Amino acid sequence: MRPLTREELLKIGASLEDYHAIFYTFFEMSSVVFSDQIPTAAVDFNERGGKPRMMLNEEFWNRHNFREKLFIICHECLHALLDHGIRNGMDVKGATHELVNKAQDITINHMIIDLFNFDREDLREWKKYCWIETCFTNPFAIKRNENFIYYLEKLIEDPKSKEENGPMTLDHHAGADGNGPGQPGETEESKKARESCAADIAKDLDAKDLESLINSLPGGHGAGTMRGVYEKILEERLKPLKLNIKMMIKRLKRTRLKYVDKDLETFIHEDRRFNDVLKRPDLSLPGTSIVQGPLKDRLLTAMFMDVSGSCIEYFPLFQQINAAFVAESNIFDLRSFIFDTSITEIVKGTPLRVGGGTYFHIIEEEILKLEKEYHRYPDCVIVVTDGDGTAVKPKAPTKWLWLFSRPYSKYFIPRNSRSWNVTDVELH
Repeated sequence: MRPLTREELLKIGASLEDYHAIFYTFFEMSSVVFSDQIPTAAVDFNERGGKPRMMLNEEFWNRHNFREKLFIICHECLHALLDHGIRNGMDVKGATHELVNKAQDITINHMIIDLFNFDREDLREWKKYCWIETCFTNPFAIKRNENFIYYLEKLIEDPKSKEENGPMTLDHHAGADGNGPGQPGETEESKKARESCAADIAKDLDAKDLESLINSLPGGHGAGTMRGVYEKILEERLKPLKLNIKMMIKRLKRTRLKYVDKDLETFIHEDRRFNDVLKRPDLSLPGTSIVQGPLKDRLLTAMFMDVSGSCIEYFPLFQQINAAFVAESNIFDLRSFIFDTSITEIVKGTPLRVGGGTYFHIIEEEILKLEKEYHRYPDCVIVVTDGDGTAVKPKAPTKWLWLFSRPYSKYFIPRNSRSWNVTDVELH
């Protein structure tokens, strides 16, 4: 087995989010390899790593254009997420493996075009695969957006399903070893791997993505619907929300396709409380020594630390978030500042000061200077503060992320920006 090229992976990943973030998220966490063990495509789960493995027959893959390849990836993602296999329908009277596979493909194919806005005409040979129109004698009597058991029962009743040379399935459902998701050979470790995958997806999707995802499930919200791994996603969603910095950076990276590889210098910080910081009179703030690449090739992030007395104890957290971006400095241009009633950019040797009052409007003024320098507004603005400052009207409030110490006020916070408590920040 050999993996796809990095360039192809990046191009596919950047395009998948046009349909739904879940496709990108699943694809990103999967290992994608070519394999001659299968005739078309398949997904299984790595019991050791807990991550999905997407296998593609190289000859089959190369027969398709780019838009068709995106459809194949979306198709495989939904098979895994709906647990087609563990819910294999073989307890339905008259069911066969062939009919089950066709019924599952009907569900998946129509979900992609009806719910995720894929244009079926982008598939040059769509009529050779499983759709309501190709599988049933009277397609107008068949409902859309139903789970595969509905289509399986209809196929069993329809004489057209007995015909030879009927429509074919897009993929190989059982996996390369015959023990795909939910098959008799699936181990407890594989089951845990699928659940772990769902939990990771839940962490990486924002509230809007999750809401649209759950609303799009076949059969709606009723009990007994074929949600599969989606059930785990919903379960995770009900837990208290956290801001995972690693996941946030991954989401930002999706907006950029072309990577610039460079050798970069980063700094190491100590995670210490503010009382320890004050004991060091020679303290200076760490600088972000980044080898400068073409500005257009990297995402611009601006971080601002409120150094008023009520916030300064969270300076170590500010450093850790700073370090997470510096670690990705081939992707991000990072500019960091401390502020109270004035702003100071952090460079090596900058002394730490503890301020008094707090002005928020000066942050936007500084950002507009960055916009003039970079010829674009920052992709992400992070502010660590207690919220007690002055009114600010950002040009792009949706790009602002506020991290609040306790107690805090949101009186001056723009409505369209996002906010979290510093206690809800996760770094790993």
